[in-house]
Amino acid sequence: AFAKVMVMNTTLLNAIASAAMRLIVEFDGQQLGNTAWAYAKLGMWHEPLFDALAASAISIGAAMGSQEISNTAWSFATSMIRNEPLLHALAAQALLRIADFDAQALSMTAWACATCLFCHLPLLNVIASESCNKIRDFDIHSLAILARASAAVSMYKAALLLGTCTSVAG
Repeated sequence: AFAKVMVMNTTLLNAIASAAMRLIVEFDGQQLGNTAWAYAKLGMWHEPLFDALAASAISIGAAMGSQEISNTAWSFATSMIRNEPLLHALAAQALLRIADFDAQALSMTAWACATCLFCHLPLLNVIASESCNKIRDFDIHSLAILARASAAVSMYKAALLLGTCTSVAG
C-alpha cells in the first residue's frame, strides 16, 4: 500500500524487510514478486532482503506464474540488481510458461533482460515470437517498452558480435 502511494517510511520498511526475511520460506510466487515490486517501486535497496528474495525465487521457480516471473525480473532490474542465478532461473521458468504471458509481462520481461544486459537468446526469441502472436493485445505503453527493450538488446547483441561485451546467452 505504501509503494502504491509512494510513501517511504524507512523504519517501517526495514521492519517489514526483517519480518519478511524470517518468513520468506513461506512466501509463494506472488508474495515474492509483490515484496520485490514494492521495494523497487520505492527505490528502497535492502541487500539482505533482495538476496533472500532471489534465493527463494530460485528455489520455488516452478511455482511462479507469468506475472510473478515478470514482476520479479522487473523489480530486480529496476533496483539495478543483476543476479545471474536468479535471471537464469526466471528465464528457465519463463520459457516453460511463455504462452501464459500477457502483453505487459512480455514487455516487462524483455525490458528487464535489456536493463540487466541479460542476453538470453532462447528467452528473447520466444518473447519476440509470443509478442508477434499477441501484438494486438499490446497497449501503447507496453509497445513502447517492448520497442525500447528490443533496441537495447539489438545494440547489446551487436556489441557481442564486435567482441566488446561478453556473452551471457543461455
